[in-house]
Amino acid sequence: MAITTPKTRTYYGEYTLKHWIDLMLSGNIILPSYQRSFAWTAEKIQRFILSLQKGDYVPPVIIAAGEENGASANLILDGQQRLTSVLLAALGYVPSRDKWQDEKPFMDENGQEEDGDEQANDRQVELEDSTVAWSFRTMLGGKVYATRETLKKELSTSDYYNELKFPEDFGLEELLVTRHLGFLYIVPADSSADAQKIFTKLFYSINYEGVRLSKLESRKALYYQDPAMTNFFEGYLDNKQDVLPGLYIAKGAVGKEKIDWLRYLSILSQKSLGQEVLTGYRREVSREDFYKDYVSYMLGLEQQKNPEKFEGVKDKEYYKDEAWKTRYEILHEEAGKLKEWMGHFASIIDADYWLFGLIFSIVFDNKTLKEDSLEKLAKELRELANRAKRDEKHRSRPNQLTYLRKRINDSIRIYNKYVS
Repeated sequence: MAITTPKTRTYYGEYTLKHWIDLMLSGNIILPSYQRSFAWTAEKIQRFILSLQKGDYVPPVIIAAGEENGASANLILDGQQRLTSVLLAALGYVPSRDKWQDEKPFMDENGQEEDGDEQANDRQVELEDSTVAWSFRTMLGGKVYATRETLKKELSTSDYYNELKFPEDFGLEELLVTRHLGFLYIVPADSSADAQKIFTKLFYSINYEGVRLSKLESRKALYYQDPAMTNFFEGYLDNKQDVLPGLYIAKGAVGKEKIDWLRYLSILSQKSLGQEVLTGYRREVSREDFYKDYVSYMLGLEQQKNPEKFEGVKDKEYYKDEAWKTRYEILHEEAGKLKEWMGHFASIIDADYWLFGLIFSIVFDNKTLKEDSLEKLAKELRELANRAKRDEKHRSRPNQLTYLRKRINDSIRIYNKYVS
């Protein structure tokens, strides 16, 4: 088979952050109309700028020599969040998330609109961390700015932007002229080529066709930075036996889902601090960030948001001097005693009622089961789970935060009667 001549050529280079800002303000590089909205929060912008100051590696942006509205244009195919963050940091303003938020009702994880105000705080935190209907082309409005001071003055009088501050001694201006950001510049190899088709396909490939890491792979990329902690996060004993021996959630007729140990460990760690768990993580899809933040906190790495949510966990007795290893061994034994009643779990509801209280009692409270009460304990837990599954809303929306918190509290309450 003949080798096809490449449709594009790629050039490489780097510019200072200030030069990137000038390119955006002058319209020399633009966002194509099919680009997504800006997603980063003020907190994430600050973390990114700090990583630039520390000299951390930042992937190059991808610019294409294409067309927009029939005219030649340099299009930002990849790197919008990075470039926009640099621009906003230099301006000292960020879009107000409540002003630019799409007018949509808050939905639960099943697409159902939620009722009442019981999760108002969770919703507010989530609003602050959601994508906004805004990009820097919205801010520029088709104008060209010779200096950022002109634009900065306009933003200072707008209710649609909030101040973005850095410490006085941060040295932002010096950073803008000394730190470089690399780029790939892609041009059509043939002037007759359909550049629009080439680059929209490339944009799609970059943003949608790549195979994302699974949640387990993504977690491992974090906690394998300290191999000594992998058993702690994965729920294994030193001999690599599972701390919850042979337990799983049934999926369909023959499917099995392994117990997500990190889910239980991170949620109960926050619970042990006396906090309302998962505040700001109302949507199920956002909770993976919570679990990763837990790993980051335990390893001394930077968290994505609300860094105070785990503060104090490492001071708990179960963590000091690797006491968790002994407690994992005890949990393994105690779970084995209950296995004849637990069997496999028919649903996440069953698993949560059985496991939240068990793990909390043994790992966090350092207690053990009263062996003469195991049958009574099993009966109460089964009744709780069955009652929950008879509730159509609970059964159909098990991951809704209201129901999840109820399972956690009820499970711990029941186990407290049968441990010592």
